[in-house]
Amino acid sequence: MEKTHFLHDTENTNSTVENQSGNLPEIQNIIELLITEYISDANWNLVTSNPPAIHKPVSSDPQDFLSIKKETKPAKVHVLPFEVLNSNVQLSCLLLEAIGVFSTVIASHFERSLMQVLYPVMAKLGNDNAAVSRSAYETLVKICQSCGYASVDELIARNADYLVNSISLDFKYVFMNCQAPCVLKVMIQYSNPGILSIIEDTLMDIFSVIDLYPDELMYLLMKVLNVLVLMIKKWFPAPVKEETTKESEVEKPISICQEEKQSEFDKDEKNLSAEQIRQFFLDYHKRKQQSLGYLDEEESGTTEPEGGGEEEHFEPDKKPEIPRHVTYVTQVLEKCVHFLPSKSPWLRLLVLDTIDTGIQAISQSQDQLLPMIHRLWPSMVKRFTDDEQVVTIKAVTVLCTMAEASGGFMQRRVIKDAIPSMTAFLDKQASVSLKAGPVYSQSQSFKLQMAVLRSLGRLCRQLEISEATLSSVVWVCAQYLSCRQPKELQQVAVTAFRDFSSVEPDLIWLSLNDLYCPGELTPPHETFKPVSLAGVAPQSKEYAENVNILLSTI
Repeated sequence: MEKTHFLHDTENTNSTVENQSGNLPEIQNIIELLITEYISDANWNLVTSNPPAIHKPVSSDPQDFLSIKKETKPAKVHVLPFEVLNSNVQLSCLLLEAIGVFSTVIASHFERSLMQVLYPVMAKLGNDNAAVSRSAYETLVKICQSCGYASVDELIARNADYLVNSISLDFKYVFMNCQAPCVLKVMIQYSNPGILSIIEDTLMDIFSVIDLYPDELMYLLMKVLNVLVLMIKKWFPAPVKEETTKESEVEKPISICQEEKQSEFDKDEKNLSAEQIRQFFLDYHKRKQQSLGYLDEEESGTTEPEGGGEEEHFEPDKKPEIPRHVTYVTQVLEKCVHFLPSKSPWLRLLVLDTIDTGIQAISQSQDQLLPMIHRLWPSMVKRFTDDEQVVTIKAVTVLCTMAEASGGFMQRRVIKDAIPSMTAFLDKQASVSLKAGPVYSQSQSFKLQMAVLRSLGRLCRQLEISEATLSSVVWVCAQYLSCRQPKELQQVAVTAFRDFSSVEPDLIWLSLNDLYCPGELTPPHETFKPVSLAGVAPQSKEYAENVNILLSTI
């Protein structure tokens, strides 16, 4: 603390130091000594958070007070009290602030100490503690201002070679020092697309050895890959799809279109010579004879006109080169195939989040997207019935992303592997939420119900589910239109039925009237027999409010 006060006093007398340049070397020496002391292992590498129990079930977290699962015996982990952790956080922030003050005091002369502090400060920027991370960023901003860098992005870019070299060296001792993954994550997060070529070798090393690490280190490296995919999605956004046709094209009268086509045909006709027209009909006749089997390919070669015997050289279509960023995302998703069945629920969550972002990042590269979805699908199916409901919630979200990106490619898979487990859960849980109190809305089961209801509507609309499958889905979701269900579930169910109606409006109209019929249906003519629907029963009134809302909008 005394050192920090001294630094603040030095900063306040900065103008005096500039005027008396003779004191500058002495101050620089003092600062270098202090920096060496500050970034020593004893002072710098303080524990600011207890290590996560990577295999601990998510639902057994103290925040989930509604969990009814049996607690497993926790592994023996050295846990520091909160008082010690808070003290370490404060000291880390003070040390970072001090380095920022150093750079302000000696301004451009701080460039000499930049290599000494840049790597440790960037490691702090990747810290999980928000206060430490914020202090590290503020320190980097001060360093940029003092050393003449326009931004943190430029600071990283101009010192990228040094950082990459330090990361490579640290990866050799990653079991003892976990700074390298944090620094690499920060480099990617605060840089531009040009960083991809600089860190290529480092990424290849990660792809080759990540399978060999234990779950704790694998989680850190997976966070790096998660940030990589996230930034690629940001740097290379997908073009916005034009859902509607231009009004000018739609509103053109048919006669005008016909006139334009006729005028184009007339122009082409005038440009064609008699010989070209003759050759066109000869070729047409030859192709027709071949298709009917009246003419062999060898015979057809003899009918070629003079000058047509020259062999045409056709080059096979060359596949366009896959962009570097698409290759990186594909490699990350390939690793996710192996990590998705991990025993750690925290790692499964992170992998699912990475898949969600990765699918969006390569949504325009169908040649890479569809095979990758095919590879991911077997592991994804098991996540729909995961022991941890929070993992299932994320898996349902990823499923919607996949369906939106791939279209009808997933229709059969979703109908066979996903919808049955989703509807089974909703059917089972409907009776639970029907009797639950207000506290139920804080449980994971409630959140999973919300996610599944919302996703079923989107999936049926995106994949254009058949009437037979949709009928079974509607029957299950109809239970959530009851006024006895929690209000949030009712609202999501109404939204889902609107999505259903965009696929099969007649089926939805009939299903809603079977739930609650607002009035007696009168036949249009006496020759038709009256139709009685189940929705006229007295017990159907609990569906009245939501059914009326839907019938008025369908």
